[in-house]
Amino acid sequence: MTKAKTQQIETSAYHEPTLTIPADFTALHIASICAELYSCTAPTGLMDEFTICEEGDFAMYNVHDQFDMAEHYFYTAFSIGESVKRNPQYSVQEAYDAAIEISADTVVREDVLSDVLLAIENYKGKNDEFIQEDYAMLSEHAAERKAWKIAELEGELARFKAS
Repeated sequence: MTKAKTQQIETSAYHEPTLTIPADFTALHIASICAELYSCTAPTGLMDEFTICEEGDFAMYNVHDQFDMAEHYFYTAFSIGESVKRNPQYSVQEAYDAAIEISADTVVREDVLSDVLLAIENYKGKNDEFIQEDYAMLSEHAAERKAWKIAELEGELARFKAS
């Protein structure tokens, strides 16, 4: 049986209901994308124009929306990472759904959806090495836990036989 070279994400986007991605694209790729989107979206570059005047440039930049989006991306990246730690098989679809699920105005939700879709489509693999290292570490930890559990059960079995 030949392994598929691609997989699909259901996007809920009207113009692109499914997105085809490489088979080796993982939930941690989505987490990495969210971390990158956080860096690009956080409105730190606008802080030198801070003013409380509603007619000022600061208010016109929709800084609050950018902050909400950046905060969403930040927490989603770590949330996906924690989900992968608990379950290394955490699906790309679940990670994608988390990445686009934001409680905000319609405009912000649409921006998040389009930003995430565009980032996935344009992903160039710059974090692939780190992602592979993370999965390797998770595999090592699982093997260590399994060996420890086997040793623990063998000890219990030996005590049970001795009694």
